[in-house]
Amino acid sequence: MKNKVLKAAFSAAMIAGAGIGSAELFWADKAEAAYTYQSVSSLEEYATVADVIGYEPDGRIVEDNPYKRIATYSNKQGQTQYKSVFFKQQNTVKVMNLRGGRLYYGQLKTVQEDATTQPAGDTISQYPETAKIESIINTDGLTSDVVEDNYGKRIILFKDANGQVEYKSIFIKHTNMLKVIDLDGGQIYYGSI
Repeated sequence: MKNKVLKAAFSAAMIAGAGIGSAELFWADKAEAAYTYQSVSSLEEYATVADVIGYEPDGRIVEDNPYKRIATYSNKQGQTQYKSVFFKQQNTVKVMNLRGGRLYYGQLKTVQEDATTQPAGDTISQYPETAKIESIINTDGLTSDVVEDNYGKRIILFKDANGQVEYKSIFIKHTNMLKVIDLDGGQIYYGSI
């Protein structure tokens, strides 16, 4: 009987010791993975994320597998505020504000050169609101600068030869509503395109 008790106690000690050893190995791997840092600025989706957010954020890769890559990005105060999910097979990216929801979901954007050096009609001709804008304001002699173009809206500034902003247009994509503002005289149009 004493022999059986001794065997049971020894077996329990072996099992408990193996469990602790396994747990230490498991948590050591997790801790090492959590502190692995990879630069996000070299990622193929980084240009799109930076364009949607409006600046070049610092970030870190949270998950990277054969199907998707998840990264989080800090705001200008250093707090994690944005998250991107890059779907590798579809070549699409979803950008989310952790405090306000989805900002963009679609194909990767191509990086464009500065649009302010071209006449207004040349840089915005591909947008659906262009015809309506040109029927409201005279864009001759003005340059356009697309300052925001995300999932929900597009904002275009129209500048004169001196670089002064004369007009501003705000196009809400899901409702096809357009607002045109004369910065000297106020709102001059609000309606559908």
